[in-house]
Amino acid sequence: MGEGIKLIKPTVRLEKEYYEYYAEWKASGEDMVPWVSKKDPSEFKELVQFLLDGQKPSAGQVPHSTYWLVTDSGRILGVVNIRHSLTNQLLRNGGHIGYGIRPSERRKGYARELLRLTLQKVHEMGMEEVLIVCDAWNEASKRTIMGENGKRTEDFVEEDGNVILRYWVKTYETAKNSMGREWMAFIPLSESDMDHYGPIAGSFSFVFQNEKVLLCYHSLRQQWELPAGKRENQETALACAIRELYEETGQKVDHLEFKGLMKIKRSSGEIQFNPVFSTEITALQPFVENDETSRIMLWDGKEEIGIVDSIDEKLIQIFLRGTR
Repeated sequence: MGEGIKLIKPTVRLEKEYYEYYAEWKASGEDMVPWVSKKDPSEFKELVQFLLDGQKPSAGQVPHSTYWLVTDSGRILGVVNIRHSLTNQLLRNGGHIGYGIRPSERRKGYARELLRLTLQKVHEMGMEEVLIVCDAWNEASKRTIMGENGKRTEDFVEEDGNVILRYWVKTYETAKNSMGREWMAFIPLSESDMDHYGPIAGSFSFVFQNEKVLLCYHSLRQQWELPAGKRENQETALACAIRELYEETGQKVDHLEFKGLMKIKRSSGEIQFNPVFSTEITALQPFVENDETSRIMLWDGKEEIGIVDSIDEKLIQIFLRGTR
């Protein structure tokens, strides 16, 4: 992804770019998705108006919104259609979100980015959870949905025997911290599956006591954070988490349980994955102020305590809702 990308509403300004997008899909011979992409763009102004009028649907349709995924230079990479409500049929094999990336731009991470931006857009619409479906044979779509922590529910089998996988996915607000890093997702998985992701960055530690999480106050950044830090030399992710926990908070543990990976976008645009570990304690061990941390506390996620790193807070809320 060299250029920046964003979601925009359909516009007549990108007529040439949309014709190129449409022609590429048609030439591929593949089924065009989402459904709005199949519409003939020869009357382009009428097409754009139809897409913009989706929230005032004709008979038999549900309200819907369409967005284009475009680069800063205006190249159209993909299209997403968001249904604001579902009929019984759509609940079985349609879902709230349908999206597609043009053939020449696949396997570049654009589907993941399109879904991430869409989940933020849907959150702005007031929807906290959406249904996303894909064919059982579509491994790429499955990975994209699971990358957003999709929770699989009952499959649907169509008359021809095709199996539709159905996932409920939480929407979320975007969050950037003081270092310009942006929250993308938390991916629960077993430690043995961590090798499928990369690059792997520094480790985070969740230490719980009586439904509260341990935070440390970073003296330079002047905010509350989770114990975390970079790996040293050939250190394992677990060893990093244990060491950082002790150095920053004085809490010494023999083991932490691996919970999954936090997916983050750096200010450079690079994606990284941070291992997340967890443990329960019965009491806090003595803390001594150090160069990085001036104090520690246990937080319930609700009490007003001042500035909490925005990415850490997203992860904390997920864990306090029961992920651990």
